[in-house]
Order: sequence, then C-alpha cells, then structure tokens
Amino acid sequence: MHLLDPVIMQGYFDRLVAAAQQAAGVQSVIFHLEPDVAAVLQRHTVAHDGENGLVADDPDTIPAWAGDPAYPNTYPGAVQRMVDLIHQNGPNVLVALHARMWAAGGGIDAGNDASLNVDGFAWRTAHFLTTAGGPQLDLIFVSWKTHDAGSGLSPWLDDTNLTWPNFNRVLYWDNRLAYHSAKPLVLWRLPVGNRDLENTCQRYQDNRIDYAFTHSRDLVDTGVRAIVVNGGGECRTSPLTDDGNVQAKTTVYYATPATPAGLVASITHVPGQVAVSWSPGSEFDLWGYRVYCGRTVDELLPCLDAGRRSSVYVNQLAVGEWVLSVAAYDARGIESPLAPAVTVNVVEEPQTFGVYLPLVNHAGP
Repeated sequence: MHLLDPVIMQGYFDRLVAAAQQAAGVQSVIFHLEPDVAAVLQRHTVAHDGENGLVADDPDTIPAWAGDPAYPNTYPGAVQRMVDLIHQNGPNVLVALHARMWAAGGGIDAGNDASLNVDGFAWRTAHFLTTAGGPQLDLIFVSWKTHDAGSGLSPWLDDTNLTWPNFNRVLYWDNRLAYHSAKPLVLWRLPVGNRDLENTCQRYQDNRIDYAFTHSRDLVDTGVRAIVVNGGGECRTSPLTDDGNVQAKTTVYYATPATPAGLVASITHVPGQVAVSWSPGSEFDLWGYRVYCGRTVDELLPCLDAGRRSSVYVNQLAVGEWVLSVAAYDARGIESPLAPAVTVNVVEEPQTFGVYLPLVNHAGP
C-alpha cells in the first residue's frame, strides 16, 4: 500500500507543498485530495472489520506513514499533515475530501434504495471523513453520478420527485452529510446534458444541471456551496457541446432579478388592510418577493416577505397615506430594484385585540 511507503509519501508531501506555494495568492483555490481514496479505505474497514486491527468506519485503525513525529502514523495522521502543509504554504487554499454514497458498505445508492437508512450512512461517512481530515478540513465533495443519463451509464433522476431514483433523495443524503460533518459541500463533476440534445457522443441528454439551476436555493439550503461541471467519459456532454445551455443559465443566475411589473394596491373591507399584487417574474432562479412599506418613498422598509406569491395582504397599517413597493430576490438573496411605488390611503384604524393571561398567586415559601 502506497500509504505505508516513506519514499512515495514524502514525494507526495513535497509535491503538495510546491502546489500550495504556486496557488498562494488572494483568490480562493480548492485542493481536492484523491477523490476516491477515502471512500475506498472506509469501505475496506467495513468489509474487513476485526481483521488486522481494522474497525469499521474508523480511519484511525488504518496505518499510514505521516513522516513527522507531530502526526501519528495513521491515515488521519497523514491526511492532517497534508491539510496543514497546504494551509501553511497557501493560506488562501481550501482543502477537501470526497464523500461517496457507497463508502459505508455495499453497493448502496441513496437515490434509488428506498429502504436505506440515509441519515445513518451519512453519519458514518461524515464521521470517517472529519476524523481523517481533522478540524482544519475545509470542504467535502459530493457527486450525483458523473455520466450523462442519456449515455446509459447513469440513471435518470426523477425531477418531479415522485418515483425512484429522484433528486429529493440525493439532496437528503447531501444535507445529512453536511449536517453531520459541519462542512460545506461542493457538487463535483455534474453532467451538463439537457433534454434538447439527440443522445450522441458529446451530446447526451441529462437533467441534473437544469435541476441544479432551477432548484439552486434547495442546493444552498442542503449545504452545497459550489458546483463543478462536466461529468465522466470522453463522450460526455460539455458546455462547448450543449447548445449554450449552461452559459445561458449561468448568465441568468448571476444577473440581478428583474424589477417586478404591474404593481397595484387597494384598500380592503378589513380596517388597516391593503391588498397588493404584481405580475410574477419568469426567471428560473426567482426565489421570492419582499413588500416594502413607508409613509414616503424615502422611508420604504421591508414589511412583508411574500415568498413566491405575487399577491398578498399587508395588515395593521395605521390611518393615513402609505407608499408601497415590491422587490424580487433570487436564490442567492440578491434583490431587484424596487418597483415604481404606489400610494394608498388607509381611512380606518386597524382592529386591536386584547390578550388575557391567567394570573397565578403562589403564596408558598
């Protein structure tokens, strides 16, 4: 095993130092350490639990040459020395290990196995990786298979989330992994095929990149902080062969949302209540709207998050003239410019309701 070879390991450490020095600078750079090694080793401990001192899911029972007395001669000792050497020589460099669904044993697929204890498997994998990488580990990479589904080498994921395999299931796996590891995730080598292609070499269909764009807030809420595109295989679809799909969606994603149009507001029969509506936007990454209220245009402040609704009621407005506007916000939380403001005149004070609480007189010592 190369992990036990001092010559190979020292050469590896030296090359990591040289690479970190070359990467040193202002912008963040990610070092993705040996994508499948951690998963293969975890699976090895599971398959050979109790043999030669190995304990399932325990990286400390895997011997390795760390080359420094400050680190134990174990797999975590070697990895943590790698992480420290990288950080010392490239302070701007982030270091990541890779999580695989199958690392905890068997040929599991969180997206396709309805009986799988996803949370339990994610905890085991997170425990292995964070023990190996130590507290200085920055990121964990995950993947949703790396081949375009149209090639026949990866399954289609159901984007309606009604049948197996589906996106909700793999996002649940990612979420539990992020939760148990307390590390941000990077979605790695995401295939970029789309359904408008004809399923030929370099133009295979898939739906994962489109789902990631249209559900980008779900990815963020799950724990994913970045996506690396291009899956596996020489015939994979690429951003150069996908008819501009990735480029077009990236342009929309990073653009500021459009200002909502058609804003109207009117008094309702409820005292202090105003009905507000506008035309819904069409951007795929549109995530919601915020209604702004104030006595003048210069005093507008957020008064209601409408979510994805395009009509709401604003309540408890005092008597007098009010100015209202609305802004859209996208999956990144970026807001559009405010819509041209409208004015309403509230003529009845909002109703107030008393709240009565029981009084308990405790006369004891």
